[in-house]
Amino acid sequence: MFIKSPFTLVLLLATLGFCATSQASVGPEIAVQQPAGTDLVDGTASIDFGNQTLTTSSAAKTFTITNSGLLDLAVTNIVTDGANASDFAVDTTGMLNRLVSGASTTFTVTFTPGANGVRTAAIHINNNDSNEDPFDINLTGTSMDYSVTTTPNSIVVTAISTNSETLTVSEPSAGNINFAAAGRIFCVNGGTSFSGDSGTNSLAGISSITVNASADIVNLGTFVGTLPSLTMNGSSFNAGAIGLQTNSALTINVTNASAITGIVSGVNATLTKGGSGTLTLSGTNTYSGATTISQGILKMGNVSALGSVTVGTTVSDGATIDLNGISLATEPITLNGVGVGATGAVTNSAAATARINGTATLASDTIITVGNGTIEIPGKVTGPGGMIKQGNGFLTLSATNDYAGVTTLNAGIITIQRNGALGSSSGKTVVNSTARLNFQMALNDSYSIPEPVDLNNGGTMSATFNPEIFTGPITLTGTSTMSLG
Repeated sequence: MFIKSPFTLVLLLATLGFCATSQASVGPEIAVQQPAGTDLVDGTASIDFGNQTLTTSSAAKTFTITNSGLLDLAVTNIVTDGANASDFAVDTTGMLNRLVSGASTTFTVTFTPGANGVRTAAIHINNNDSNEDPFDINLTGTSMDYSVTTTPNSIVVTAISTNSETLTVSEPSAGNINFAAAGRIFCVNGGTSFSGDSGTNSLAGISSITVNASADIVNLGTFVGTLPSLTMNGSSFNAGAIGLQTNSALTINVTNASAITGIVSGVNATLTKGGSGTLTLSGTNTYSGATTISQGILKMGNVSALGSVTVGTTVSDGATIDLNGISLATEPITLNGVGVGATGAVTNSAAATARINGTATLASDTIITVGNGTIEIPGKVTGPGGMIKQGNGFLTLSATNDYAGVTTLNAGIITIQRNGALGSSSGKTVVNSTARLNFQMALNDSYSIPEPVDLNNGGTMSATFNPEIFTGPITLTGTSTMSLG
């Protein structure tokens, strides 16, 4: 039997006792679902891929094509167009081009944003359905640069992309905080996206703020109120005055040069320097909690850079404090290890003389490096560790010290101005290569040396003006010199 048209087929089916309600259900009939079980409407359907990091690919979304008609459905091809068509990749691998009645096939779409902002496109499924050819589906997605997650107690800002731009943290109004970067997309709690602005985030009840800025530079603006605990992780951090709430913590983890030029304040507030970069503190700081240098370099830019002198500063092994020609107040300081790249836990990068006036505790063997300048330590040096002097500059010890470890001079000069300056007699002093141990006592004073002294391969020991009494052994190795007068 030859069937001329779907209308003829309708009459035939009716004659044979089948129910056919419309011509559309008799011919090819396309139906598209995404996800499976959710029918899409031709022309008005819109699939949102959500927030996606710039130049990275989303999970593939699967679209299911079904033929709900009686005749075969032919799918010619799938075409993508629109403003950002290249951001949406259609994969038809394994897709059937002809579907018998009731059959299904699938294809996938992946979103890879090529630029910042909301990205749009459309796909068109060309087929032989008489009234849905092509079947049109709109696509959207957002290139997400930052996510802002808030809880009743915290705010966490995370850079998703690796663009090297500037993130500005500011106070749009009293008691609120804002994060902004020109042309960037902020997604707050996975919701609304803002172009270059996170919106206004209330500080009410917030006890901690964390900014994970990746390769970005973070600039902190002026806040009329005080900030809760603040952790900055990123490339660089620059700020003016930072007022912290009582018992809050300021943690700066940076990989490049950073600076706080204003006053850091806060009752019992602490400051921790982390990351491999250098942080310079130039303000007359008044925060009264502890200072910890756990990584990288903290560079002094003010005599009060380390805040109140009552609690003290700790330099962890592998970290460095650069005195930068500054005379510390009576701030107690605890020193550990070799410093950044074995360059010294304590250094002085300036030509001007730097001083440690408070008690210095050598918690472990500690390298002190003096370039071409001078470091003077009028304060007492104590602790279980030893002292290792590096660099061609001068180190002067003026107190009666009792640190227990060995004193080692690898370069430059250590000048002794007080009996007992070389620490406990249980240790010893080693002068290596071209280094020199110099006794420079006050007039009518003398120096008694009960500990062993080793002069190795060109090491020198000299004294002027007054008697020196050596009760411990002196060992000379190679061409070493003693000049006592």
